[in-house]
Amino acid sequence: MRESQIRKLIVKECQVLGLDGAEFIHEFQISGGRVRADVVALKNGVHGIEIKSKFDNLNRLKHQLAGYAKVFNSVTLVCDSKFEGKIDSVIPDWFGISIATESELIVKRRAQLNPLIRPEFILGTLTKKELAFCATEFIEGVKPATKAASFLRFQLNQSLSPKQIYELYEQCLRTRFRDSSE
Repeated sequence: MRESQIRKLIVKECQVLGLDGAEFIHEFQISGGRVRADVVALKNGVHGIEIKSKFDNLNRLKHQLAGYAKVFNSVTLVCDSKFEGKIDSVIPDWFGISIATESELIVKRRAQLNPLIRPEFILGTLTKKELAFCATEFIEGVKPATKAASFLRFQLNQSLSPKQIYELYEQCLRTRFRDSSE
């Protein structure tokens, strides 16, 4: 299957992945733009989905998944059946694996919570405007308009719990992509 077909199948069959009712973002840049998540699902967290079509190879997968591990609550690899049996040893145990057929997604392994997620990297995906909003809401006495993004990231990382940062991340992404689609 082609990537575009798999992408449509993910949205259509989202309940199989436990993502029914999720909002989907396509082509999401992470790691300073060095890594692109094919699909991100927003539902009780931020879930990265990497697609490998029959036309892909696994050469960049390790690098891509290392980026995913820093910022997503969970990750699922959805791939063409040609990769079945080749990916189990390449990806961590907490990653989900689903095989895309012409008509359905077959879950081989459910995604688990990411034990490696890093709040400082999550804050690095937020825009200066998003950081300023978060700082205004949660840090007393900070005037975000006069501060650099790096200062705001540092202050938020020091002032908020990881759980608060994860929740703000999901909220900011929902707002960013809702605003960009209007």
